[in-house]
Amino acid sequence: MAFTWKPSYGEATKLIIDQWANAWVLQTVPQIQTTVPNGNPPAPVIFPELTQGLQRLTDDLANVQQQIEQLKASQEQITGRAAAIAEQIKKSQEQMGRDNAKAVEQLNAALAQMGRRNAAVAEQLKATQEQLAEVASSQAAGYARKPMSRLSSLQKRARAKSRVR
Repeated sequence: MAFTWKPSYGEATKLIIDQWANAWVLQTVPQIQTTVPNGNPPAPVIFPELTQGLQRLTDDLANVQQQIEQLKASQEQITGRAAAIAEQIKKSQEQMGRDNAKAVEQLNAALAQMGRRNAAVAEQLKATQEQLAEVASSQAAGYARKPMSRLSSLQKRARAKSRVR
C-alpha cells in the first residue's frame, strides 16, 4: 500500500488519508452484512468513532508536516548563521595573521635599529676610552717630569741657602 504526501494541508490531503484509511478499515474491521433489496453487495459501514479517529489522524499528520517545514526553515536559518560566523572567523584569522606579520616586521626593525645604536654607542665609548687613555698618559708623563724639575728647583734653593750661611 503506497502513501503519498502532498504538501497541501487542505482537502486533498484529507482525501488521500481517507482513501488510505478506508482501505485499511476494509482489511481490518469486520464488515456488517446487510441485505440490500436490489441484490447488490452491501456497502461497508464506517463507524463514527473511526471517522473521528481518522480526522484526528489527518489533523495530526498535517501538524507534523507543518512542524517538519518549520524545522527545515529553522535548519536553513541555523546553517546560514553558521556560514556567516565561519566567514567572520576566517576574516578575523586572516586579519590577525596580517597584524602578527606586521608586528614581527616592526619588532625585527626595532631590533636592527637597537643593534645599530648599540654599535654606535660602543664605538663612541671606545673612542672616549682611547682619548682618556691618551690624556692620562700625557698627564702621567707631565707629572713625572715636573717632580724632577721641582727637585731641581728645590735643590737650587737648598744650594742657595747653603751658600748664604
